[in-house]
Amino acid sequence: MREKRQLYCSSLDRMVDLHIILPESAGNPNRRCPVLYFYDGDRIWNDPKVPGPSALSGSFCFREYSLAFGAFLPPVILVGIAPPPDMLARTAEYSPYTKRFEVPQGIRFAPLVEGRGKELGAWVVSELKPFIDAQYPTLSDADCTAIGGLSTSGVNALYMISAYPDVFHRFLIHAPALHLWMDRVLETVCPAAYSHVRRGYFDIGTDDATRMVQNGLACEDLKTVIALMKQNGLSPDALRFFEIYRGTHECASWALTFPDALRWVFGDFAPGASV
Repeated sequence: MREKRQLYCSSLDRMVDLHIILPESAGNPNRRCPVLYFYDGDRIWNDPKVPGPSALSGSFCFREYSLAFGAFLPPVILVGIAPPPDMLARTAEYSPYTKRFEVPQGIRFAPLVEGRGKELGAWVVSELKPFIDAQYPTLSDADCTAIGGLSTSGVNALYMISAYPDVFHRFLIHAPALHLWMDRVLETVCPAAYSHVRRGYFDIGTDDATRMVQNGLACEDLKTVIALMKQNGLSPDALRFFEIYRGTHECASWALTFPDALRWVFGDFAPGASV
């Protein structure tokens, strides 16, 4: 079941659309559930015509999957956080960094991105999470809470797992757009510690490319970041990394991996598992 709600974000001065997907067990007053906060979360359910840049068009079609195979999914509350509809505004809102770029002619990308991702992240922690914990039967501690995203919002999710180790112990990130931000990402990852991570998941397509990044570069950068995270305490047993054969930078690829990623990140909450 999906509920659509809105919550005002004062730091961004806009109403944020929320797509909250509840497992069947959420109706049991004696059962509390872990939570995944997922940026670009308007793309999880079943809206194939969700507007957006071509690389992000469509959705994960998770409604159809959950109807068919819900019994095999861990009981997780998914809090989908929708971005602003404009592509450039989305990039700025999800980026934790401000940076100038050389933009090739004909490419729609801002030469100066003034990142608002830190403000967005602070709102998620200080206002959105308390709202969700008050409204829904959540397991609110960090060990039961995950952050996730895709592409640029995946960069923000990586920032969040680095900056808020007392809030998030799990993450689920599809194809983070690291290459454009790699110098700034390293400033975040290199001093951070990751021993707090209970379970984390990354994937990226072997043919992943964007309007600003050539094929293969993002994948190599992701492997570099993973190696640094392991040096900084991330247990190899806590991480699953998957390269999607011929996967591209679009929802059609991530729709294939999202259910298994969810199963991995919250596998210890699956039926019969012990937390």
